[in-house]
Amino acid sequence: MIFLSLSAIIMICFSLGINTMYQAYNENRVLDKDGNIVIQRDTYSNLGITFRNLYWSFYGYLAPWDYKVIVGNAGPDQEPTEHPITNYAGEITIAAFHIAVVITLLNLMISMLVRRADKVLNNQDQEWKFTRCQIYAEYFEWFTAIPPPFNLIYNTTSALYRIFSKKFKFICPVSMYGYN
Repeated sequence: MIFLSLSAIIMICFSLGINTMYQAYNENRVLDKDGNIVIQRDTYSNLGITFRNLYWSFYGYLAPWDYKVIVGNAGPDQEPTEHPITNYAGEITIAAFHIAVVITLLNLMISMLVRRADKVLNNQDQEWKFTRCQIYAEYFEWFTAIPPPFNLIYNTTSALYRIFSKKFKFICPVSMYGYN
C-alpha cells in the first residue's frame, strides 16, 4: 500500500509538471520545408493523458518523438520555429521521472519485501504452528474441499442450509415458515 501510494504521488507530481510544460503547445501546427503540415501530438495534452503515458512508460511504451514540441511558423518567410529549451527540459523531466521510478521506487519495493521476509523469518515458529493448525482444521471439517467449478454449487447450497436451519438460529433469527 505504501509503495502504490508513493508511486501514485510521484506520477501525479511529474504529470502535473510535464503537462504544465507542454500544455501551451496543444494543437499547434507547422508547415515544414516539404510543404507537409505537422501537428503537435496529444501525448501531453491534458493531465489524464499525461498520467496514462507516464504509466505506460514504465513498460517502455514512450517514444522519443513524443517529446518534440511543435511551435509554428514565424517571420517573413514563415520558417518553422523550434523551442529547444522546452524540448530539453521535457526530456530531462521525463528522464528524472524514470530515474525516480526505476531507482528509488524499485529499491523501496525491494527493501519492503526484505523487511517483510525478515518479519516472517523472525516469526517462523509461530507461522509454522498457525499453518499446521489451519491444515488440521481443514482436515477435520465436516465438509470436503471441492474443486472450483463445483464449489459454487456447494457453497450456495451450504449457505442456504445454514441460513434456514435451526442449528444456526443466531445468524438468521427469522424462520422461513414464519414460526420458530
